[in-house]
Amino acid sequence: MIRFTLLILILVSLITGSCTGRKNKLDKRKLIPEKELAPILTDVYIADGLLTLPKIHFWYSSLDSASSYLYIIEKYGYTKEIMDKTMKYYFIKKPKKLIQIYDQVLGKLSEMESLVERELSLS
Repeated sequence: MIRFTLLILILVSLITGSCTGRKNKLDKRKLIPEKELAPILTDVYIADGLLTLPKIHFWYSSLDSASSYLYIIEKYGYTKEIMDKTMKYYFIKKPKKLIQIYDQVLGKLSEMESLVERELSLS
């Protein structure tokens, strides 16, 4: 579910970026640094998971899921356009690096899951 949502986000970003009618050079200087991209993606996954919970989904039912992603990106000081360019850059130019970034994200999420399970088992 989470991977599917992120794949949709990436594909939408690529499509909207390619439909602008002008060629955009992927300038690495205007991208989100790798060390900040992994935490952003981690937070996006967490938000996506939380929004599947009925009670939380109800609280945020007036917002679409894209709004929550936009909030996360802006919380880190970036815009949707910069996030789109960053994902496009890694998807097209550095796919192996993108896989490494996702490995970091999955590692962090697994670590967080282990901590929660440990705390639940202690109570």
